[in-house]
Amino acid sequence: MTPENTAIGRFMTAEAAQSMGVFAQAATQQVNNDVLGKPRAIFTIARGSSDAVANILSYEFMRELGVPVTSLPPSIFSIGAGVSPEEVTVLVI
Repeated sequence: MTPENTAIGRFMTAEAAQSMGVFAQAATQQVNNDVLGKPRAIFTIARGSSDAVANILSYEFMRELGVPVTSLPPSIFSIGAGVSPEEVTVLVI
């Protein structure tokens, strides 16, 4: 039995085939800067390899926007009370 012969395999195959188009659409969409304003900082929330990507993005955000960027672990929000995200932009990966 090949993965494509199972219901989950067909779903995952179809999803993988769509990934490049979905990414291209998201990466090229227009962003209304007025909605974001000028954040005082940026928080990224991710774990594992997604946190590694967030770390790479943080360098670009700091270089382009001139604001500090830090990564927060998801457990701060799922276990604890979280932090106050006032006047910051939060990117969840």
